[in-house]
Amino acid sequence: MKAKTLISFFFLFGLFLIPARAQFNYTSNTVDLTATIVGYTGSGGAVTIPSTVNLGGTVYKVTGIGQYALSSAAITSVSIPTGVTSLGDEAFENSSLTNVVIPDSVTNIGDNAFDQCPAMTNFT
Repeated sequence: MKAKTLISFFFLFGLFLIPARAQFNYTSNTVDLTATIVGYTGSGGAVTIPSTVNLGGTVYKVTGIGQYALSSAAITSVSIPTGVTSLGDEAFENSSLTNVVIPDSVTNIGDNAFDQCPAMTNFT
């Protein structure tokens, strides 16, 4: 009985060591195989936007972060990969961001994309 309890304890403890994965919702374009992030349901903290996503067995290149996609999220930093070209209006509005890194590939930043982010200290 003690062995089962000990194994259960280590199994449950091990689950806490697994890093949280960001949860994104996407829209996809099946013509050019691109995807846009339109929502986020993760636990927050440091978030890395993926450069590709597998949706239904097809790999799409992530090229955009849509309007309100990560607004009001508890994210503290975000790393956006090369290949993303657009950040939608209010994409990160009212979030807990302190740090953001935007690659040169981003050519469009929507209105108020970082509005109401009072903790922002590093914007690269």
